[in-house]
Amino acid sequence: MTNAQAGIRVLVREHPLIDARLERVLGAAQPQRIVLTGHATDSISVLLALRADEADAVVIADEQPDKESLVNHLMTQFPDVTVIALAANGDVWLEQRCPNRWRLGDRTAGDLAGALVAAVLNPCERQHPSIN
Repeated sequence: MTNAQAGIRVLVREHPLIDARLERVLGAAQPQRIVLTGHATDSISVLLALRADEADAVVIADEQPDKESLVNHLMTQFPDVTVIALAANGDVWLEQRCPNRWRLGDRTAGDLAGALVAAVLNPCERQHPSIN
């Protein structure tokens, strides 16, 4: 569980789709205090990084071939982690250990940052207006 004043800790699974969008999200996130804790080059690195230094969220590309397997491992081994899956068509999905996958309704950088903070602080609650 995150300490809201310390910031939401985010780990990134490197992918070309993520690089440009992530900079915009982090730039828009100053008020929400999102902290990038590191980059992982592959799925094994994501799991190892989470074991070494817990993160509140992991950003991945929705199109990466091992996405389903990675998400399953994350939800099993780190049930409190939020996974943000960015799709090439602009869709953004939040994966949590909840009954449903959530798609963000508004995908601007500021709204993505706000939705991420809301999702991490209140897991599995669909009260945030940016979440469909």
